[in-house]
Amino acid sequence: MGKATVMGTFGCQDGRAEEMEAVLAAVVEAASGEPGVEINSYHRGEENTFWFFALMADEESMQSHGHSAAMQAAM
Repeated sequence: MGKATVMGTFGCQDGRAEEMEAVLAAVVEAASGEPGVEINSYHRGEENTFWFFALMADEESMQSHGHSAAMQAAM
């Protein structure tokens, strides 16, 4: 089975970009210890825009990450 990736962009409400950045930083930190996570990163663009990228060892790792405590808290 091959690697799994996801990337995307989203915006947040005006005045909440700092809060969103803190949530994303916590998710990235928590994911660093998850099995199968090879890359999990975000980038803050202009104003309220964020980009994210994840590379996982396989689809099972991607599914596990999606159901992790860090992701559930972020959602």
